[in-house]
Amino acid sequence: TLTPISGTQVSSRQQQEAKDILRSLTHQSPSRMSIAAGDHVFYYMVRDTLCFLCMTEKSYPKRMAFLYLDEIADTILSEFLKEFGNEWRTQVDTC
Repeated sequence: TLTPISGTQVSSRQQQEAKDILRSLTHQSPSRMSIAAGDHVFYYMVRDTLCFLCMTEKSYPKRMAFLYLDEIADTILSEFLKEFGNEWRTQVDTC
């Protein structure tokens, strides 16, 4: 799901670029990458076979974008473990 931060506009072109990035990923893709797209940059990170993606302005620090993705991944995976225990992968795969 593509969810903009409150007050932030995400164009249909940017949404399509994000979808294209996600569709292009394979098991051989790097686990972290930044992809320039006009005046924005997409960052993705794969952890436990889940992909976390964000888009920032080009001037946003790369390190901060990846720290944000790490924080989001930690939070989501922690919630999955809390809610589903070690069977979280099965729950996610069947959604």
